[in-house]
Amino acid sequence: MPTVVSLLNGKLIMAYEYSSDPAISGSHQFPVYYKTATNPEKFAPASGVALRASNGTVPNGSPYVVWSSAGGANGTSVVSCGTRGEIFVNKGFGEGPWRRVAAREGTSYTRHLRVLRDESKLLIMGAGKLPPSSTNRVTVTVMDIPGV
Repeated sequence: MPTVVSLLNGKLIMAYEYSSDPAISGSHQFPVYYKTATNPEKFAPASGVALRASNGTVPNGSPYVVWSSAGGANGTSVVSCGTRGEIFVNKGFGEGPWRRVAAREGTSYTRHLRVLRDESKLLIMGAGKLPPSSTNRVTVTVMDIPGV
C-alpha cells in the first residue's frame, strides 16, 4: 500500500511496504521502503531503498509519508509505520540519514499523518491494531515537526 507526496525539489517520494521472503527471514515481514521520482508514472518497478534509521531501526508495515516545509531549507519528510510508535524523519528529500523520533501516538494499522496549516505541526491519528480487537479506539496526537 503506497503513499506518495510532493517534495519542494519537484520530486515525489513514495513509501510502501515490501514483503520479505519467509524462507530467508523465517516469517513474513513488511519492511518500509521508499523511492523518489520526478513523474508519478515513472516509479520504476525496481525495488526502492529500505528505510533504516541512523540508529539501525527498521520500520515495518503500514507506511504513510508526508512532507512539511518546516525544519530547514529542504523541509522534512515524515514516515510512520504500523508496528512502532515512533516516526521517522529525513531532511534531505530522502537522501542521507533518517532519524527515529519518539511520538506520543501509539501503534496502529496505517496511522494517518497530516501536516497542519501551521507546517511546524504534525497530526498523527490511529484507529486500532491488527488483528482487530474490542479495544480499538480512534486516537489523535498533534506534535511539533522534529527539528523545528
